[in-house]
Amino acid sequence: MADLISARRKGSLLPEIELIATGQQAAAPLLRAGLLRGTRKAAGAIVRRAKINVSGRFLRLRTGKLRRSIRSRVFVGKSGDIVGLIGSRVFYGRILERGTGPYLIKPSRHDFLTIPVGGGRVLRVQEVHHPGHRARRWLRHSAEEVRAEVEAAFRAELERLLRGRSA
Repeated sequence: MADLISARRKGSLLPEIELIATGQQAAAPLLRAGLLRGTRKAAGAIVRRAKINVSGRFLRLRTGKLRRSIRSRVFVGKSGDIVGLIGSRVFYGRILERGTGPYLIKPSRHDFLTIPVGGGRVLRVQEVHHPGHRARRWLRHSAEEVRAEVEAAFRAELERLLRGRSA
C-alpha cells in the first residue's frame, strides 16, 4: 500500500497535508470509488485529530478560530490521482505549524512602535528584533498519530472491494 498512497506536506503559505492515491488513471471504477472512500475516511481522521491537537494539546485554545477553520477536501486531480487536502485557511496556522526564524518589526504608518509596558506607561521604539516562533507541528503530528487509522481505512475499503468481487 506504500506505493499506492503517499502523504506530503504542501509548500504553500497555508498549512496543509496532501494525501495522494497515485496511478489511478486507468483504475477500475470500483477501485477508484474505494480509494475515494478510503481517502475521505483518512482525511476525516486527520481533521478530527488536528482539532484535538489545537484545542489545548499543542496550542492553548483562545478563540477557537483555528480549530473551526480545519477542513479537508477530497477530489480527483488533473492527472487522475485522488487527492485529499487537509489544512486551514487561517494565516497563523502556518506560523504555528512551521514556526518562523528571527525577524524585525518596524512601524508601518508612524515613526515609532508604541508598546504598553504597564502602569499607564508606554515604550516608543523604532524597531523590535523578534526572536521568532518555534514550530508546534499540530498538523503533522495529527497525521502521524492517526497513521494506523488511515491505513485501516484503506485496508477496509480494499477488503470490501475484494469481498464484493469474490461474492
